[in-house]
Amino acid sequence: MRVKEREGRFTKVRRLVAFDLDGTLLTGTPSWEMLHEHFGTLRAAEQAHRDYSGHIISYVEFMRRDLSAWPRPLKREELVDVLRGYTMRPEAPGVVDDLRLLGYEVAIVSSALDLIVKAVARKLKIKYVMANKIGFDRAGNFNGKLYPLVEPLQKDLVLAGLARRMGVKLQDTVCVGDSRYDSSFLRAAGRGFVVGNQELAAELRMPNLENLEELLEHLKSS
Repeated sequence: MRVKEREGRFTKVRRLVAFDLDGTLLTGTPSWEMLHEHFGTLRAAEQAHRDYSGHIISYVEFMRRDLSAWPRPLKREELVDVLRGYTMRPEAPGVVDDLRLLGYEVAIVSSALDLIVKAVARKLKIKYVMANKIGFDRAGNFNGKLYPLVEPLQKDLVLAGLARRMGVKLQDTVCVGDSRYDSSFLRAAGRGFVVGNQELAAELRMPNLENLEELLEHLKSS
């Protein structure tokens, strides 16, 4: 998915806050897990996850295994319906609004499917989105095409590309994530913040946030 504003143009901004999605803007069951629970394919998903984390398979193969485990025809409407069950952090809308008042543009960088990332972005009025995508035919059935644009272990590269297109220096970016898959993303930013993961925060030597409102206090005091 190509990232762009609704008007189809990038506007240069001075500062950027990029959020991960699952576990960061959202709480509860991660979106990929929601889909696997729905289709009864959690066991196959766990094996693929172990193989990817162990560098046995590529991320393209990881996605292919996930999608191949789901029934055919795989309908876009069914995926969207399952993903509607997401739970947003209650403070997220207010925090995003306040970040804009502080002069930050806001983005989401996630390895989730764009079906849920775009839905959350619309809810929060976030213009910039990077996410993975799958193809559908005119009938709304999955057509076998995969667009793995946000590899979990290489989110730093996605951030760098997004910042470059927006005209933002990396030192003027702030990233917020919650898992080890966000490590490269958090390290690449000018400032990184971990949500609800004290062990990771200590390892990365970054602040651990119990809720997103704490991010505002850090940024206001800098």
